[in-house]
Amino acid sequence: MITEEARNQVLKNQREKRMEWLKQVISASSRYERLISNSDFISYLKDLKKVADIHKEQIDIYVKILVAEDSIFKRMRTESVIMKHQIRREQIEELVNYPQKLIQEANEAREELSTLKAQEESTNGTND
Repeated sequence: MITEEARNQVLKNQREKRMEWLKQVISASSRYERLISNSDFISYLKDLKKVADIHKEQIDIYVKILVAEDSIFKRMRTESVIMKHQIRREQIEELVNYPQKLIQEANEAREELSTLKAQEESTNGTND
């Protein structure tokens, strides 16, 4: 049977680990918070979006070709090209969205961290 003190210690350890992880998220986002206001970085992201759009256009072209293909081997090759363009497009879109996603997660982490600190203070206050 787990004692109340042991259970509290486990909860405290879990809370401390979670707080450390949240601090790491906040720290990682600080670089992107500075970059997101940099005009060069914004231009870089816009250029990446253009590359993703080019991949989308290529996919559309190959889909039209795929419909017209009679040979199974040409269809297979065309499907392979479509998949490669789709993978590249998804990777670029993920890269473009990553800074904003990380900043949002950091904002949520700040809120959760303040909640956990308040819980820790209230727990320490009752144990003293």
